[in-house]
Amino acid sequence: MLNALLADAAVVISVALQHGVPAASLAKSVGRLPAGPVAPVDLDYGPGQKVPASPIAAALDLLRRFDEN
Repeated sequence: MLNALLADAAVVISVALQHGVPAASLAKSVGRLPAGPVAPVDLDYGPGQKVPASPIAAALDLLRRFDEN
């Protein structure tokens, strides 16, 4: 099940990139978590640095960094 989910996500990302959606836009649209200790009120849209919430988000961050160089 997880393999199918990741494969489907890869296809969606590939099609989006092929149709001109910037990797930065995709990376901005996926789940993020606070990078360090936070108050419960900060869990949704709170201040501070955010890290990818999934391997898909991490892959999109990597693609975004390649696009920036």
